[in-house]
Amino acid sequence: MQGRQVAYKLWIQNIVGSQFVEQEGEWEPNYIDFNHMKVSRVNIIATVVDSFTSPDNNYSTIVLDDGSAEVRVRAFKEDVSMFSSIKIGDIVLVVGRTRKYNDEIYILPEIIRKIDNPNWEVLRKFELLRDYGAPEKVEIELSVAVSDTGAKYEKQGELEEPPEEGKIEITSGTSSGRQKIISFIEKQEEASVNSIVQDSGLAQEEVNAVLKELLKEGEIYQPRPGYFRIV
Repeated sequence: MQGRQVAYKLWIQNIVGSQFVEQEGEWEPNYIDFNHMKVSRVNIIATVVDSFTSPDNNYSTIVLDDGSAEVRVRAFKEDVSMFSSIKIGDIVLVVGRTRKYNDEIYILPEIIRKIDNPNWEVLRKFELLRDYGAPEKVEIELSVAVSDTGAKYEKQGELEEPPEEGKIEITSGTSSGRQKIISFIEKQEEASVNSIVQDSGLAQEEVNAVLKELLKEGEIYQPRPGYFRIV
């Protein structure tokens, strides 16, 4: 049985300054290679220094800085609401999965929580200094440019197109279909592919794509062929 990956506490510099490894195995999650650790999930505390939400409210980002570097946290569709109460200057705790689009390593959030007591940020820095020492500052400019043709994302003077809609639903697993499937499996404890298709109203191909992604991420497992349970 594949369990949920550890969410490592790291400097942001450790995340954006490490090599991103894309796995060839069908169910193995991608990860960053840091300090001989395969890091597919991270746990960081940092300050929000920038934010952006697309006009159609289907895409939103915040940029985090912990004094070592900056990293973008991206949310899509219904997950945009995770940023609704977050504003620039807030200290936040983010748990999420490492992802890479073009040359940018970013975080796909699972949990985001505002930290009201700044002592938690101080404590986290002490922990990171103890475990990894002082980081070398990595200068990566992350800014947002909006054109009349839609949102584009600028990094070091180069414009990137946002991920294609179809790609978002399969590779990031943030669509409403994903949530329907997770909720249904959780409620049933053990669910077959056919029952998931019937309950969700999704096409067989989309259900298969989401299940494959959830298996790869370690969110679900197969106790027997054709049946799924939450880890």
